[in-house]
Formats: sequence, structure tokens, C-alpha cells
Amino acid sequence: MDEWLKLSWEGMDWVVRKGYEKYIPHNIWGKANEPERFPECKLLKSNILRTSIIIPLSENRKESIFLKRHHRRHWKDDLKSLFIPSRAFTEWKILLHFNHLHLPAPSPLAYGEKRKHGILKESALITEAIPDVQSLNFYLSNQIDFLRENFINKEMVLSQLAKFIAQFHHQGIYFRDLHGGNILCQKDSGGKLKLLFVDVDKVRFTSRMTSRKRIRDLAMLFNSFPPGMKRDKVQFLKTYLKEAADFHFHWQEFFKKIDRVTKVLKERHLKSRNKRCLKKTTSFEVKKKGKQKHYLRKEVSDYFIEQVLNGVKKAKQKETKDKENEKTGLFRIKISQTDRYGDVCVRYYRYNMMQSFKSLVSFSPGKKAWFNSNGLIVRGVLTPLPLALVEEKGVIGVKESILVIEDLSFFDRLDDFISERFAIPEQKNYFVRKIEFMNILSKNLRQLYKKKICFKNLTAEEILVEEIGKKSYQFYFRNVDRIIFNRRVSADEQIENLIQLHKSIPEAVGWKDRFRFLFRFSRFWPREKRKSLIRKVLVRVGDSPMVSN
Repeated sequence: MDEWLKLSWEGMDWVVRKGYEKYIPHNIWGKANEPERFPECKLLKSNILRTSIIIPLSENRKESIFLKRHHRRHWKDDLKSLFIPSRAFTEWKILLHFNHLHLPAPSPLAYGEKRKHGILKESALITEAIPDVQSLNFYLSNQIDFLRENFINKEMVLSQLAKFIAQFHHQGIYFRDLHGGNILCQKDSGGKLKLLFVDVDKVRFTSRMTSRKRIRDLAMLFNSFPPGMKRDKVQFLKTYLKEAADFHFHWQEFFKKIDRVTKVLKERHLKSRNKRCLKKTTSFEVKKKGKQKHYLRKEVSDYFIEQVLNGVKKAKQKETKDKENEKTGLFRIKISQTDRYGDVCVRYYRYNMMQSFKSLVSFSPGKKAWFNSNGLIVRGVLTPLPLALVEEKGVIGVKESILVIEDLSFFDRLDDFISERFAIPEQKNYFVRKIEFMNILSKNLRQLYKKKICFKNLTAEEILVEEIGKKSYQFYFRNVDRIIFNRRVSADEQIENLIQLHKSIPEAVGWKDRFRFLFRFSRFWPREKRKSLIRKVLVRVGDSPMVSN
């Protein structure tokens, strides 16, 4: 049984495996504080939650260690640390138990904590470094040799993984955070892949491993797999059930239950990722400056925001607005090329007393547009990249908002694109190209509804078209003021979108093409409802070309 020693170093209390006290923390802590100064250190990850580094143990030993430092974020972490053990200690204890059970996980070497009046200020975990490893997701998604040259290896790895997880569950190990990023693959000398489980600080040991816990673990794992692996998942489950002798379930029923939970977890994950744009995270920054509150992407500098605000001030004074009404204005502002961005679009919102009062209990229109833009990006829908949101408080609530987005004015609007490309029938392959274009548009629209995204105003003027080659197109949706997420789009809402789209599409698309578009789109619907959908759109469009012709 391993012996552990208690040490103190620079205000931190350490528990170190015997035999490593000469090196930990003396040799490595200075390098851990400033890894960029030492070329022998390899920085794997650094964000507001943690920093992960691989550091050589000493000049005389070839052995390296893996160090994970957990960072304090805010006062909530201070409060939690009074009642809950640190993540470093929790993971150290779990890894010890894994090693005792001879389960595939790295060996812990030390952990350290720094506390003041019982409040955790800093913690770190040190384990052995595993050389030449990649995550399971890397092998399933990107490793060409692994996927194309040897599919047997893929089956063997997933089979091995299913057996391991069945064994873990049998021993009462509930992962709670099982995904492909936390499973490392290492090739041995014979070319076979060895699996290792890391980041196990959320693991719980239970005397009764219920079906609910098993389903949740497997749903999280399946959710992390790349698309198009249904057959592999089925084979995985069959192997798992065969290995789990104490757990009796038919694989089809088991798969359905896991699939339902997978969808719930996916929606929850998307909601969580969407909310990150409203707080300080790895990708976003939130700053307060006087009466203003800035929501920024990490790469957006203070100089950039200053230039934007100056540009908005000048544009308002000169009244050089591309679009103007009582509430909003759209400006195009050129930023100095010394910054990352050139031209940007700025959407300016000014609120009356009632709108300012509403902003006390709900999002202002500007904040909702910022949230919706990032929501589209999280869900894989193309839209001009939102760069920053600046909100200024008034006497009651928010007085004005400034939304800064990527300028994509070099792309054509959908109505202009159709008028330019499909107005002259004599062009080469005119009919074929038009049919292909409308089919791609129909497919993009169906994808929106499949992802549970509903636009309250979907017109051709608010869709930008990027032509890629001769037969491929991408569509950018830029009207982000009124969008509903995470709710099944009703039939009436789909019909309303189709009517808005058809009324705004120019006459260059004739009634036959429109009917073909509707027929193509209706294949997404149940067979018995297709005629009803097309009829409702035709009746509601009224005097459009598709009826008049």
C-alpha cells in the first residue's frame, strides 16, 4: 500500500506520494505558475475553470507529470468551499479507489490546497502523465487511419469500452459526466488502443446502480459521439447488456429510453451554452463601465468597443442611417484595420419609458437579439457573428442598447440574389440551377424546424446568400429580434413562415418552382397533411405569381 506525506509549500498544504517529495511541489510549482516561460512545459488547456499542464518531473528523470489547477471564479465558489471538498481532493480520492480496483485510470501523485479562514483559494491535482494519448472523440471523428483503414479496430475499441462501462456499473460506479472527451486512447506497441478514464471528480460510488443511472451515463456518452453512429451505438448496447449479467433489458427498449434521455440532455446542453453569452466564461466577457454594461466575445478589445461607440455617436449626429424607425437604427461603421475586424454592423435600440420598465423583469430587445444570435450559432445555424452588446441604464431600466455584429453586406439578400441569377431564362443550365437552389433553400428551412427554431418574421430580405462553387449555397439568417427556441414549431407557424417567404420572393421564381418548393418541403410532413399544407399556403398567398399564373 502506498504511503503519503504531508508537506507545505508557499502557503499550500500538499499530500504527496512517498518517493516524489523531492520533486513535488518544489521542482514543478514555479513552472506551473508561469508555464509559458518554460519551453519544456506543455500547456494543454487554460480557461476560467482550470489550467492543465504537462511538466517534466526533473532534469534527471524522463518521467513527466500532469498538473490540473482549479481556479476560483466568484463568491459562490467561496461559499461552496466551506461545505464541499475541493475538486482536487475529490478526484484524488476517486483515483485512489480506481487504482485499488485496478480500473484504467492515471495514478494520482499529489494534491494541494490553499485555504484562508476555511475558504478555498486554490487547489491542484497531480497525476502521472500519459504519453501519446488522444481523446476517444478524436479517434471517432478525426483519425483517418483509425476510421478508414481499420474498421475492426473501431468495433474492438467500442466493444472494449462497453465492457469497461458494464464492469464499472456492476461495481456501483456512477460517472455522472461520461463523454468521449473524458476517455483517453493510447496505442500500445502492438497497435492496439488502451482506454483510460480521466476527469473523474464527479464520479459517485453507489450500492445500487439503478437503470435510471445507467441510462443517464450512456445517454451522455452517446450524446458526445459524432453523428451517424446509430449502428455502432446498437452494437455497443448489445455488448454492454451481454456483459452486464445483473441487468436484464432488451436492447431495443433500452435504446429507446437512452435516445429519449439523449435528446433531453442535448436540449439542456444547448440552453446552457446559449446562456454563456450573458456571463463571464471561456468565450465571453462581461464588464461594467459607469452606467454601461458590456457583453463581449473574448477576442473583442476595449479599443474596438471605443471605436464602435464613437462611430455610433457620429452616425447619430449625422443621421446616416441605412434603416430607421422609432425604435431601432442600423449603422455600418468602419473600424481601424489595426483591430481584428474591419467594417461592422451596429444595430441601435432606443427605448421609451414602458420598454425601459419592461427591461427590469425581462430582456430588452437588444439583449434578446444578442441572446438569439448566439443561440443560432450554438445550434449550428448561420447568422452574422454577434461581437458585442452595450447596454446603458437610464432612470428606470435600460435606456438604450447597441448590438455589434459582423458585416456580411458583401453577400446578396435572397430576393436580390434570385432577381439577378434567375431573371433571364436564356442562361446556361438555368432551370437546373434554379431547381437545385430552391431544393437547398427548402432543406435549410426544414433543418430550422428540426432544430426547434421558429422565426416570427422570415422574409427574403432578412436572408443572405453565399454562393460556394456552382452548385452549393449557404444561407445566413439575420433577423434575430423574434426567435423561439426549444419548442416544437407548430403547423400554423410553419405555414406562416412559408407565406412570408413566398410573398417576399420575386417573380423570377414562377408558380411551378414555388409549387415544387412547397412539395419538396411538405415531404417533411405526414403524408395525409401534405395537401392541406400546400392548399393553405396557396390560399393565403392570394395574388402572388403562383396563384395568378
